[in-house]
Amino acid sequence: MAEDPIKFPWGNPQQSPQMRMPSLPPMKALKALPLLLVALFVAFILLANAIYTVQPTELAFTRTFGKVDQDPASPILPGVHLKLPFITVVDRLQVSVDTVSPPGELRVISHDGQVITLGVSITRKVPPAAVYNLLYNTGAVGNVDIDRNIFSILADRTLTIFGREDVLNIASDRERIIGLMKTVIAADINKLFGIQLVDLQITGIRFSPEYERAVNENTLAKTNAYKAEQVLHQKQIEAEQAAAVAKGQADAAIETARGESQSTLLNAQARAKATEIQAAADAAAIKVRVEAAGGAQGYTAILAAETMKQWNGTLPSTMLSGQGALPFLQVGK
Repeated sequence: MAEDPIKFPWGNPQQSPQMRMPSLPPMKALKALPLLLVALFVAFILLANAIYTVQPTELAFTRTFGKVDQDPASPILPGVHLKLPFITVVDRLQVSVDTVSPPGELRVISHDGQVITLGVSITRKVPPAAVYNLLYNTGAVGNVDIDRNIFSILADRTLTIFGREDVLNIASDRERIIGLMKTVIAADINKLFGIQLVDLQITGIRFSPEYERAVNENTLAKTNAYKAEQVLHQKQIEAEQAAAVAKGQADAAIETARGESQSTLLNAQARAKATEIQAAADAAAIKVRVEAAGGAQGYTAILAAETMKQWNGTLPSTMLSGQGALPFLQVGK
């Protein structure tokens, strides 16, 4: 059985004295390849530069050779758009609500000459009708210095408003001052730039070191005065308490004395009454004896007889007379 001959992609070498090699691209095609790559690269660059995107928070205008391509009232809306590559310039502007702050703090002077350092920020919104004016009629072309112009108005109006207020009003009437700033600044930036002021914030108020030192000293003095007033009030309370205690003790002593006096009076009245009753009883007894003796003479005779019975024969040592008591002289027997 005969074997099948080996098949080669370039033919059978036994049938041809020369081997057949794969065909190579011509030299002209190899020379054109770099040009093709360059053309593709250039096309990619042109296409990439011709496509631009406007974000949902933005509106835009385009300029070709320095001329704005759109009507001032018709900005480019968010989305993907085409333009002439490297010739047309896209100017975008953020129109959503945003809070911005000056690059540094604001220094103002109050009506009474106190230096105050403020931190201020504003929350603003750009209406579509104001985009063209802000991009091409405010400052340089584009959105490079819009906030700088707004901050200039903010600094000037803040300096004017705080210059009319005394420093004590600034510390105590902050809400009124912020409301006044909102009214004035909102009207001015809307008139000049067409921007809507959503809110204004004073993020910090710092007074001069001299004023803060004076405030601290004043606060300390008020604190000491309050302490002294409290001590005086406490002393008054203690004095009132002591007076109340003394009055209570005096009232108690008066009541005690009144009770003792009334007790003494009652005792005296009782003794007098008892004496009166005893005297009446004695008089009644004597009256009965007199009547029993048949009269006063009979009762006197009875008393004299009883006296004679009880006499021991000794004379009295004194005798009563109109000039007092007279002594008896003893005569020897």
